[in-house]
Amino acid sequence: MTPVAAALITIFFDRQLQQGHVQRAIAVAAVTLATSAAAIANLISGTHPFKRNSVVPYQAIFDFIDRNANGSALVASTDPVVPWVLRGAEDRCAGYFFDVRRCLESGRRYDSIFVISGHNDRSNSITLMDNFQAFVGELTAGRTKGASMPAGHDADAALKTRLTGVPLEPAILTVDFYR
Repeated sequence: MTPVAAALITIFFDRQLQQGHVQRAIAVAAVTLATSAAAIANLISGTHPFKRNSVVPYQAIFDFIDRNANGSALVASTDPVVPWVLRGAEDRCAGYFFDVRRCLESGRRYDSIFVISGHNDRSNSITLMDNFQAFVGELTAGRTKGASMPAGHDADAALKTRLTGVPLEPAILTVDFYR
């Protein structure tokens, strides 16, 4: 409960007591406590957190990359955490969106390419996302997709889509591996 709402309820409760409306004050207190307890119980017993990125199985993504990488690997990601974690990895270069271009500046050829994609804070920019898809097409031209892995499952994706109008896939991220 926010501090302002708590202050207003307390003032209302006190005013009711001062005016001799004890039953009304007890009713207000009971309703306030019941709704607060229900909200807390709902948070504690909820099986699906609303934030999608709090349940991304990053270790599973890194294990997938480790299992499938043959030689040097390039990782292009729409998730900022993956390149940040992989930034010091040996024989790997990772970048967030178009930052992966710095990996290509040396002219180095990568044996494996991983594309990690999913809904992100830039998804509402259709132009940016179309440009990124075209960029991924250039990166993977002449290669075959060796494997794909959905990373994380959001059981509430349909509900969140309906509530927000933002189309969400049940898979939080998808990792595609190209040879």
